[in-house]
Amino acid sequence: MIKNYLKIALRNFQRHKGYSFINIAGFAIGMACCLLILLYVRHELSYDRYHEDVERVCRIVIDIRTQTANRVFALISPTVAPALKADYPQVEHAARAIIPSSSRLVKRKDTFFYEDRFMYADQELFDIFTIPFIQGATQGALTRPNTLVVSQRMAHKYFGNANPLGETLEINQQEYEITGVVTDSPENTHMKYDLIASLETLKDWQEMSNWYSTMFYTYLKLRPDVKMEEFSQQVSRLADKYVGERLESGGSTYHYFLQPLSRIHLHSHLRYETEAPRESCLYLYFFLCGALHSHHCLSELHESLHCTRGQQG
Repeated sequence: MIKNYLKIALRNFQRHKGYSFINIAGFAIGMACCLLILLYVRHELSYDRYHEDVERVCRIVIDIRTQTANRVFALISPTVAPALKADYPQVEHAARAIIPSSSRLVKRKDTFFYEDRFMYADQELFDIFTIPFIQGATQGALTRPNTLVVSQRMAHKYFGNANPLGETLEINQQEYEITGVVTDSPENTHMKYDLIASLETLKDWQEMSNWYSTMFYTYLKLRPDVKMEEFSQQVSRLADKYVGERLESGGSTYHYFLQPLSRIHLHSHLRYETEAPRESCLYLYFFLCGALHSHHCLSELHESLHCTRGQQG
């Protein structure tokens, strides 16, 4: 029977070459467009979902309200993470990261480049994010000042096939010892990295004790039995315990809230995001509707051409 279908298809193709070409080309282009749209949508929806226990991971952000303004920042004070660890047993891990606004000059001997994906971070970042180590040990990689974890791409760029562990890189005229090499940052993450330096390097910086600073991204991994929405309400007025009187005298209020990690890429539009915010996640649904509509139109075209061909035959 399949053999007969093939003979009929070949016969019809020879008799109606124009219609057959339009039909086949139209379906091929339509299917290709549909597949590309579906792959793109899948990629966008996959952001940060590869992390282990992602349903327990969130970012804490701040809504600062004054008598004249209301501003919501993705960046908060570096004092929040240690305060949460000390006051709330619901928090299993907390990590801070600060990303400089300008490129860093990275040098090794006579080789130097300006690099963009540089950050300072706590050791616990590796307990929250799934960042596999290729060389070196995860534990203790960023516990000492002036230590550095590099991506595989950076290791090859500056050291070739040589082992970079124990070697140093000069970053903005400061030496860092390489303690680990990790897999390259995947594209489907809002927090892209190449060079992760120890936040202990900045321990004497005055901003590290400033409750009014908005310079640090802060991530939490909650314990398995903690409901994120309920905990978000519990920590909303965290700053009141520490600087409540000064906030009140200045006519300001600090409201913290939690964002699930997997929703940041498409749903967060705060000030100072790590990447340019999407206009709206609705565009994905528009793409999906467009793909389905194009498939429907192709089906109608196929039926139309089939009927026309039948009438001419």
